[in-house]
Amino acid sequence: MAESGSPQGVARALTELSEETSGLVSREVQAARTELLDKMTANVPGVAMVGAAATLTVLSLASSHRWLLRTLERRFSPTTTALLATVGYAAAAGAAGVLGVKWLREAPTPVPAETVRDMRQEIGEVTMGQPADLDDAGSIQN
Repeated sequence: MAESGSPQGVARALTELSEETSGLVSREVQAARTELLDKMTANVPGVAMVGAAATLTVLSLASSHRWLLRTLERRFSPTTTALLATVGYAAAAGAAGVLGVKWLREAPTPVPAETVRDMRQEIGEVTMGQPADLDDAGSIQN
């Protein structure tokens, strides 16, 4: 039997470590895939409804655009009406763009949060020899 400090013991330990690490990485990658797929498939009906709403909104906007032009042309010349409509739409588009960018900056990142938290905890267990204490963000606390 080989001693724990012998070359065969070290080689065996390194082989086992490599196999365990490979298995851990494979399980975590699969967990991340599963988590992301579950999140995406849960959102498919909502995405379809948003697509339908967007289509109907375009039709509604086209109709209201025509109504607005007809109403403005009763009071202003066609040139002034076109200018007013252009400025109004540009202002609305700018406001929507600013609000959209603000919303996207505040949105959480689309990462597999549970898998990241589990992986950090397992790394903490390996490096510290005990389960790691995680804060609310999933970071290891010392």
